[in-house]
Amino acid sequence: MESNNLRHIYLYMAKFKIVFTILMLTHILSSCNMTGGCSNTIEKRINSFDSKSKILIFKRDCGATTGNSIQISVLQLKDSLPNDVGNIFISNARGGVEASWVNEKIIQIKYDRNLQIYKKDLLVSGFQVIYQIK
Repeated sequence: MESNNLRHIYLYMAKFKIVFTILMLTHILSSCNMTGGCSNTIEKRINSFDSKSKILIFKRDCGATTGNSIQISVLQLKDSLPNDVGNIFISNARGGVEASWVNEKIIQIKYDRNLQIYKKDLLVSGFQVIYQIK
């Protein structure tokens, strides 16, 4: 009889630990912003010659524990900038970045040589990207 009571106590404790763990994880995850607390601020918009696409140069800020970054995305003209990283180019925010359309399918990005580059794609969404160091 006593071993039966102990078994019930162990089962109760095991269930309590599982429920407690689930509640704690739910609380932690619900208090976190799923975008990581990041925000994007558009610095410059450059429409394509045919006005079907746009290049967005933006600053991404993810709070006090990380530095700002300068990022570039190419999007359809009708689309809004998502709260996400750039789809072409990502660098630290310690220098200048310029972007322009060479033609309907080629984007040119110029950046300062003192930048740290974290992403530098050559082909995005059917657009070729060429780079020049200033």
